[in-house]
Amino acid sequence: MQTPIITQREIVRLLEQRQLSNRAIARQLAISHNTVAVIRSRLQVTGLSHCELVTQTDEIFARALGTTRKPSKTETLLPEWHELQTELQKRDITLALLWEEYRLANQNQLGAMPILFAICQTLSTVAKAATDQHAAVP
Repeated sequence: MQTPIITQREIVRLLEQRQLSNRAIARQLAISHNTVAVIRSRLQVTGLSHCELVTQTDEIFARALGTTRKPSKTETLLPEWHELQTELQKRDITLALLWEEYRLANQNQLGAMPILFAICQTLSTVAKAATDQHAAVP
């Protein structure tokens, strides 16, 4: 769930304090009523109250409601572009060499071919820009 923990805590507080509808809470917090409905249903399933959750850390709170955010594969796969560009400007460093090093270092995370394809395209663009930049230097 991408709703910030502070908003999730406020939803739980409002659900506990008053008997408001999902739409009324959503209007107060300027969020979707579906978000409130999800939190309400998860709160009912767990059987926890606001009093039990208020003392918990954000991580335990999110885990209790099942709203922990999982990082996407693209977040973990993207290389450091500035470092890549710097490396490509060095003598005898090629895109193929950098790609091989990156692939070996991240082989456990490289499972999705579309992501790999996108990275290869981006690396090619960066390499072309670096080559153009080298050609422009007298």
